Amino acid sequence: MDKWALELGTGLGVVSLAGVLSLPGFRIISVELDERLFKAASMTVGWVRELALVRGDGLRIVESCRVPLVFSSTPFNISAPLALALARNNSVSHAVLGVQKEVADRMVAKPGTRDYGRLTLVTQMIFRVSRLSNHSPREFWPPPEVSASVIVLERVREYDPLLHGMVEKLSACLFSQRNRLARKVFSNCASKLGGENCVSAVQRIPESLRVRDLPPSMVEELAGWLVDCRS
Repeated sequence: MDKWALELGTGLGVVSLAGVLSLPGFRIISVELDERLFKAASMTVGWVRELALVRGDGLRIVESCRVPLVFSSTPFNISAPLALALARNNSVSHAVLGVQKEVADRMVAKPGTRDYGRLTLVTQMIFRVSRLSNHSPREFWPPPEVSASVIVLERVREYDPLLHGMVEKLSACLFSQRNRLARKVFSNCASKLGGENCVSAVQRIPESLRVRDLPPSMVEELAGWLVDCRS
């Protein structure tokens, strides 16, 4: 039985064909939104038996697809939303993404660093994240204005809609004030997300800790408290 992979952004089919050659035993569904590129890819790689070309919105498809592997030379404007969509879809066990280097920096960031934030928390809670390589604009044609990185995501746990959905909401609230003391910011966020009775979890946060220094495990613990408190 064939295994299936999903490619987002067929382009001219260069990466699509490389995927076919690199993934024996897989059939690849490749999705392209742009009509002109879709027509061009249909002529260049439409004949490949292991490749099915689809015109559509790949970001929407990835939210509900039932494939274990996703790969993409990702349009930079959807890199962060795509990473979050992949985290939410437990059918996806692995993803290989070419993304804007700034997005990759956020995915692999450590607490306390400039790039650490909501995207870091969600992706690192769900995936083992590794950066394979960095690429300058001159390695592409036409050259983009920014550098790119290749990121590998390997799922290490399932996304829990209640718990990790709350992690997303809480981290978005917390990191809107990333440089302030975490206790004060969490009190405001907990009140908004769970109600006044949920603010007591603030005692779990060390007094001197700032939002930018909160480790993923503590954010997840606080989110779990909010879920239980609301229920």
